[in-house]
Amino acid sequence: DAYKRQTSRRVLDVNVVGVWLGMKYAAASMHQRCGGSIVNVASTAVLGGTPYLVAYGASKHAVIGMTKTAAVELAPDTRVNAICPSPIQTRMMRSIERGANPDDPESARDAFAQSMPLGRYGEPEEVAALVAFLFSVPYLGLQLKASGTMFHTLPDGMVKNQPFDEAIITPTTKDVAVSYTHLPLPTRDLV
Repeated sequence: DAYKRQTSRRVLDVNVVGVWLGMKYAAASMHQRCGGSIVNVASTAVLGGTPYLVAYGASKHAVIGMTKTAAVELAPDTRVNAICPSPIQTRMMRSIERGANPDDPESARDAFAQSMPLGRYGEPEEVAALVAFLFSVPYLGLQLKASGTMFHTLPDGMVKNQPFDEAIITPTTKDVAVSYTHLPLPTRDLV
């Protein structure tokens, strides 16, 4: 039980406190330079429950909440977005696969991959490309879900410099299917 508490504390420290501190110091530096862009990494875990990974799921929900708050507080000079990668081909997934099926982690990998829209894990390079895209465009407060693939174009109707609550990427087409609600822009600089 002490191990679970220690592990949970570490997950929360890295994924919540680490993101908060990163935003705090990045925002201060960006404020001095008249703005910038922050991209936080959440997870598709925020779209549902995370059995046996409660600290991880809770921490990624916190990232989305902090991103939404910072997007409103730091607008319009600093853009704050979060990406929600699906399982990515990394060491973390190897650990989850071993935990899900210690006797046959390959079958766990196959089962996880088949639950992805493209039948495979995402690649780290795809996540990096999504982050690079968000650094390059003037959107605020997006929560982007990347489910095992990347996207190519954004649909018409997204307003530049307008914070959004959520944008969901649908990987089965080359366009992004978006559902969003507008967040109010702050009336004063809260930095």
